[in-house]
Amino acid sequence: MEPTGQQYFINVPQLEIMEKLRVDRSLPGGQSYVASKFKKFDHPRPYVTVIGFAMDSQGRFPIFFRSDKVRSAKNAWSMPSGLHEVGYSYGEQFGVELGEELNLEPISPAKKIGYYEAIIYGKNGEDNWHWVMLMMAMRVKTLDTLANKEPEKHSDIQIITVAELFDSYISRPWTMGLKEALVEHKSIIEQTVIPVVSVS
Repeated sequence: MEPTGQQYFINVPQLEIMEKLRVDRSLPGGQSYVASKFKKFDHPRPYVTVIGFAMDSQGRFPIFFRSDKVRSAKNAWSMPSGLHEVGYSYGEQFGVELGEELNLEPISPAKKIGYYEAIIYGKNGEDNWHWVMLMMAMRVKTLDTLANKEPEKHSDIQIITVAELFDSYISRPWTMGLKEALVEHKSIIEQTVIPVVSVS
């Protein structure tokens, strides 16, 4: 039987490079080595970013206020996020960001929630930005280890629940597109970011 639909051709050398990174992230050059082996684009383009819920067993998660020191989306509430780098799956990248930004240890694969775009036109000479945001949820071992590792960027961190998010925090200023995405995906969030039910 002939295959139908779009055919995708696997780039074996790139797969081998990615597999090496998964096996040993301490390879000489690390992420820069992997990035150097992938095609570069010469024109402005949207940047893919991971963002989402780092939830503990009680269904709590951190949000933080972005100061005026960040490169974009200043003076607004947001969630753990980071640029999606070459060689990582989106779930792996989110786990990396949780460790780097907040000292949190992921213990489960990422669950997809949805996506949204943020197109920011800079004011007073600031840069323009176009972000494609992949929203997800990931269980972490505990929030007791949470640390603000970038205090110059995040002037305030709060640990909240989904109920508090939609009851008390949703009316606050959020980074561009995030509030609308939270409202749009509310039912998925309510089903995903929940306490762990222990079976006795």
